[in-house]
Amino acid sequence: MLSCFGGADFLHWGVMAHEMGHNFTSFSFFDFAAQLPNGATFVEGIASFLGFAAIEELLRVPFAYGLQSQAAANLARSDIFLAPAFDRAVFFPELTAYEAQPDYPGALDADELDAILIRLYDEFGPHFAFRLFSAFVPPDEPVAFNLATEGQRLAFFVAACSAAARVDLKERFQTKWGFPLDSSFYDAIYPKVAVLVARREGGIFSDCLTTPRGPACGSGFYTLSPCRVADTRDPAGPSGGPALSANAVRTFPVVGVCGIPSSATAVAINMAIWLPSDDGDLRFHPAGGAAPLASTINFRPGIVRANNAVVPLGAGGQVSIQCDMPAGSTGSTHVFFDVYGYFQ
Repeated sequence: MLSCFGGADFLHWGVMAHEMGHNFTSFSFFDFAAQLPNGATFVEGIASFLGFAAIEELLRVPFAYGLQSQAAANLARSDIFLAPAFDRAVFFPELTAYEAQPDYPGALDADELDAILIRLYDEFGPHFAFRLFSAFVPPDEPVAFNLATEGQRLAFFVAACSAAARVDLKERFQTKWGFPLDSSFYDAIYPKVAVLVARREGGIFSDCLTTPRGPACGSGFYTLSPCRVADTRDPAGPSGGPALSANAVRTFPVVGVCGIPSSATAVAINMAIWLPSDDGDLRFHPAGGAAPLASTINFRPGIVRANNAVVPLGAGGQVSIQCDMPAGSTGSTHVFFDVYGYFQ
């Protein structure tokens, strides 16, 4: 891929990602969209979103897809990272204009649908994309509900978004984005779609698609009840305070905590930033190794933000966190993270 696009600018990367997104789009989604009067909006919008999510994921956790450090560095030096930034910079203002006077389907185009999904991705984390599309697998079968009307089809799409976000988004789609979904049908199927997505996430996506191809794919994944591994708001200690300092690295023990065995090679975690005092990002990586070029979570001052990731374990079964803030910053941020599974 890099040999073909190594000299390409971000617009070429964006086009490639969009076309790649079409390859991800399953028959079941085409079948779903074909029955909508604005089906092309959904087909093109979801292709752009899936391509966006693929680039974001590749930059976020390159090791998860078999890229060694040099290949990851080469990828990050290309213009590929500008493609998602372009989507946000160009499509978000278009969506804001649409939101001022939502007119579905007439005024909603593929770029604005893409922007809706990217906003949800930014709000609910990278796994939103995987969970959303799990509602449309197996890829060669129609969706698992009888969708007789446009309102029912839109209700199913919004229910899939809600299940992916793990938050009921019906009111947002109705009032902010003007989707004329069948409300009673949504209420009836949303719990079923949520169960469907949760089952498929555990049975399909936890296997290889959302986990590292290096330490995880082909290895066993073992779930755990969510358990707090570290929290810098706690008293000072190996798994507690102080807060992370600007432009410094801190290492936390993982093996031996929360029932994680010495045979574990990687952990699945949820992490949260707590009231940072400056702009920045965190990069989670194996202890003793170099920090990846892509951030794990970004932040601005005074916010609380969450994300999830799969992080390989390094020296001594530990994870390191690089806290990036502007040069010369004296800022800091609290962070805490929970483990919900491990690979061995």
